[in-house]
Amino acid sequence: MAPTRVQIENAIHEWITQATELPAEQVMWSRQKAPQPTRPYVDMVINRSRSPGTDWLSIDDNPGGDAGEEIKYQQRGSRILTLSLRCFGTDPTGTSEPLEILEKIRDSHLLPSTHDALATVGVGVGAMSDVTALEMIIQSTIIEPRAMMTIELHVARERTSLGTFIETVEVEGTVT
Repeated sequence: MAPTRVQIENAIHEWITQATELPAEQVMWSRQKAPQPTRPYVDMVINRSRSPGTDWLSIDDNPGGDAGEEIKYQQRGSRILTLSLRCFGTDPTGTSEPLEILEKIRDSHLLPSTHDALATVGVGVGAMSDVTALEMIIQSTIIEPRAMMTIELHVARERTSLGTFIETVEVEGTVT
């Protein structure tokens, strides 16, 4: 069974929280309705989904199905999700520097302590971009340290519908 979007998002959140060693409330989805957390924090968004190939269709019997639901059709395929991460820091150097926080994800993505959150729901880690530092100058004096990276995640997709081969039945004759 393919994971739901909520399962995928929860697994990603757990993975990024464990990898960055930030508190859970400092790892957030960018479009959620919540106040900005204290820094440092990581902002996440899945901003792309693509199919690396062609889906396939399985047709199986559906034993015990109601009339008209004797057949189970399952369309299956894989998707590559692009996860974009932005880290907003407090210091431009040291362990709370955004570039260093995001590098922790790359440094630990194969370790069971962080990888298991994804593997449990069937999400695989693919290519990771470079971590790019993006310091911003605000009001000409404040340096706001930021960094960003993208990660490709591999997931299975599945849709199911029920159907029948028998469209109509015509009965002739007399029952006694």
